[in-house]
Amino acid sequence: AIVEVRRREDLLMLKRIGMVTHMKKVKDFNHAEVMDLERLMQTSITSVWNRISESVRATIFPTISSFVDGNIRLYRFAHLTFQEYLFASACADWLDDTHDEGNRELAAVPQETRVHMVLLIATLSAPWWRQS
Repeated sequence: AIVEVRRREDLLMLKRIGMVTHMKKVKDFNHAEVMDLERLMQTSITSVWNRISESVRATIFPTISSFVDGNIRLYRFAHLTFQEYLFASACADWLDDTHDEGNRELAAVPQETRVHMVLLIATLSAPWWRQS
């Protein structure tokens, strides 16, 4: 049961990171940017992120890679398709009335409005990586 809870927590965290990085049109993110997600998720994510980042540094978490630029440790999804999938999965969650876990504000948004939000987000985050 504990492993299943951790998997759900990890997946929710990865979806949020994938959503935010994709919307910002960036591939790399750092620890401080992940910690900023606490406000978005309205829950403590420190233990979840610490577990993930330790696994990344130990090279046993293949979804994310890590490197140091200057003296800042940066993280990146090992392949852009992971980021794209997590972005799309987060959008699908937004459309699902039953999946408001980790985002209490979204629970109050009507379904029709969610569809419009997701279409707008998807349009605004069109294939930016192909231009770089």
